[in-house]
Amino acid sequence: MSTSGQAATLDAPKTNSAERESVALESLIVGRELRSPIYDTFGRLLLAEGSRITSEVKRRLREHDIQEVMVHSEDLSHVTLAASLLPDDVDDTLSNKFSNDLDKLIESGGLFVRNDGEAIKERMRQHGCRGYDEVQRAELIEKHEEVSRELDSMMQNALHGGQVAGSKLAATTGQYLTAMLGDAENVLTVASEVGHDPSLSEHCLQMSLLGMAIGVEMGLDETNVRTIGICGLVHDWGMIRVPEEIRLAERILTSDELVAIKKHPVLALEMLQKVSGIPKEVPIVCYQLHERPNGKGYPRERRKDQIHPFARILNVADAYLALTSPRPFRPALMPYAAMECLLTQSGQRQVDGDVVRHLLHILSLFPLHSFVVLTDGSTAQVLRRDGNKYATPIVRLIADKDGNRLDKGNQPSVIKLGDTELRVAQALPTPGRKQVAMSQEILNMSSR
Repeated sequence: MSTSGQAATLDAPKTNSAERESVALESLIVGRELRSPIYDTFGRLLLAEGSRITSEVKRRLREHDIQEVMVHSEDLSHVTLAASLLPDDVDDTLSNKFSNDLDKLIESGGLFVRNDGEAIKERMRQHGCRGYDEVQRAELIEKHEEVSRELDSMMQNALHGGQVAGSKLAATTGQYLTAMLGDAENVLTVASEVGHDPSLSEHCLQMSLLGMAIGVEMGLDETNVRTIGICGLVHDWGMIRVPEEIRLAERILTSDELVAIKKHPVLALEMLQKVSGIPKEVPIVCYQLHERPNGKGYPRERRKDQIHPFARILNVADAYLALTSPRPFRPALMPYAAMECLLTQSGQRQVDGDVVRHLLHILSLFPLHSFVVLTDGSTAQVLRRDGNKYATPIVRLIADKDGNRLDKGNQPSVIKLGDTELRVAQALPTPGRKQVAMSQEILNMSSR
């Protein structure tokens, strides 16, 4: 393909292929001029030296099902955000006695939430352009790993019939909520940074943190926010009773296997009987977390007015985490693409639109810790939100328009986009990870 959009038929010249590296198409930064040619993975010329990367060029390559391109190693830091530039820093039914009791409560219309205390959002500290406290960050990483191990132990204990102290779960949510009130962005970015272990306990912890953050943003009091946190910590325990060959399958599941997966909220109810002292809302929220406002969720295909508000909150958290994680049928989405997908799904009532809006305010349209290109061609990482200005977050500059790492001593490294004329021109994948843009195919698969 040439800069005029015509497909090239030239084979690659006889150069050393070891000098070229494979990168995702989505990693190419629009507006950058090539210093070396770009090839496809078969060695065929796509863009000549001196060509400019444009949105139209990337669109045409996508249409030809090109997802990976070969870039000269010396050009990597110029046309992509190279990692080197980053700062150093089972039951056969879908019901049982417990689910039948909950179904009666749901049908009686007993689902509502009331604040008995003040909205905890009023106690949340805002940090503006301040960076993260590295000491707190190190403590959070250590805490995250410790809690993940403890959760796994609790889950195994409940699976084998042992008792689990709900007070431990409550203490965990209390500690994390205190940390969030001090610096919510630091807590959430640590979770996204270290949370790549596909274990159930890791997923439950991420769900708890994101669910609590949404609850805070929605104006709930401390008791309600901590209850959401406990629900997140235990919501997927039933998955451990799904056969490993299904739960850990590296392929698209069959219809029968999907039915087995859809049993896990009911299986979780039995395990929750082994957890003492948990709020009364926890079982019903875990039971309903995978229901959808349009009535196409599971296990009971309830509609919005029959779904507990906490379940609707955690459903959105679950959807975001699922979209930003790889699946057998697709790579992970870029954080921006995941938010874009959620906004589309909210219009289709697959997820609660009000909850999605609050998630947008927490993470911004270009989510915390994600990477972007600004309108001056420089690259940056999203550091914090700027109030409700979800399209203009606070960012940390990484490299200039030519791909040169910015020296913190020469200019401010953290800026509020809303206070400048700069805007986000392009979302980028996280360096070193395979992440893709949203597509209709992904939207269709996500509605399964």
